[in-house]
Amino acid sequence: MSASRGQSDEEFFGSVYDQKVILRLFPYIKPYTPLVIVSFVSMLVYTFTLVAVPWLIQWGIDNPIKDGLQTA
Repeated sequence: MSASRGQSDEEFFGSVYDQKVILRLFPYIKPYTPLVIVSFVSMLVYTFTLVAVPWLIQWGIDNPIKDGLQTA
């Protein structure tokens, strides 16, 4: 309804990403730096495994076909 009055949701509620807010969070996160690093690395490993599973299935199907094997 606010858009009909010429005001967008972003103007009304604020920006989705605000750099000032993120920078203000750093002093609170600093004592947990090792945990933040472990969490970030864990997210990268998890994302890699999600991407690797279909690739491994493709490799398991395509290599026997390429080698000329007709049965699994």
